[in-house]
Amino acid sequence: MNIVILAAGKGSRMKSSLTKVLHQIGGKPMITHVVETAASLRPKKILVVVSENRKEIENELKNLNINFQIKFVDQKPTLGTGHAVMMASPLLDETCNTLILFGDVPLISPGSLKKLCKESNQPFLRVLTAIVENPSGYGRIIRDGNEKLIKKCIEEKDANKTERNTKEINTGIMYVSTKNLIDWVDKIDNKNEQHEYYLPQIISHANNENISVFPVLTTDVNEILGVNSSLQKSNVERIFQKKYAKEFFYSYFDLKKKYVDTNLIEFNDNNRNRLLINID
Repeated sequence: MNIVILAAGKGSRMKSSLTKVLHQIGGKPMITHVVETAASLRPKKILVVVSENRKEIENELKNLNINFQIKFVDQKPTLGTGHAVMMASPLLDETCNTLILFGDVPLISPGSLKKLCKESNQPFLRVLTAIVENPSGYGRIIRDGNEKLIKKCIEEKDANKTERNTKEINTGIMYVSTKNLIDWVDKIDNKNEQHEYYLPQIISHANNENISVFPVLTTDVNEILGVNSSLQKSNVERIFQKKYAKEFFYSYFDLKKKYVDTNLIEFNDNNRNRLLINID
C-alpha cells in the first residue's frame, strides 16, 4: 500500500513556535509515533506532506530505524486536507491502495489500521469512524437505509438537527483504491467559507459513481483523538501514560499469583515524559 501522512498544519492554537507534529507525547514527537505505526504495516512507500516545517520534520525523521525511505511532499500554500492529497497524488503507486493518516493523531493503533485496510480488487473507499458522546466539531457520518454503507459525511455547520444528533463521526482516516483517489481529489472544490479543499468530499464523489463507501468503526475512541491545542495535548498525554502504565504493569507482574494494589500517579518533568508507578 501507499501511506500518505498529512503533517503540514501550522498548529497556531498550540501557542508555540514548535511545529505542531513535533510536539511530544510520551517523550516522542507525534509524527514519529504515526510514522512508526505506518511502517509496521509494511507499505510500499510513505509520503509525508509538509509545508514551511519541512526541514524540522525531515531532521526528526531521518534517523528512524525503518527499512525504507520516507518521501516528503511540499504543500504550499496549505489549502486543506484535499489539497494535501492532491500534492501527493503524482507520487502514488496506482498498482496498490492508499491509506490516509494524520501527523497529529499519535495514538492510532496498527490493529485498527489493519482492520481498516482490507484489500479489494474492486474500486472502494473505507472510512474509519467512531461513536462519541459529544460529537461537537466533527463531521457526522450518515449511513444508508440499511445502515451498512456511508451515504454522506456532513460538516456540523451544514447539518440539520437530526444529523447533528448523530454520534458517529468521521475520523478522517481512510483507505481507498488509488486510481479512484487521484480522480476524486481532482474533483474536490473549495466552495466553503475557508476556500479550502476538504478530503471528505471524496465520499460524495464515490457515492455519485455508485462505489461503496464502507464505515469501519473503531472500538477505541481515544486512539483517533487529534491534537490541535495545549489542552488536547495534555489529554492525549494522560491517555498515553495510562495505557502504557497498564501494559508495563501487566508485563512485569503475575496477578494470578499475588494481589497487588496499584496507584498510578502521572506527572511531567521538563521533558514531559516521566511516569511514576507506585506499587503498594
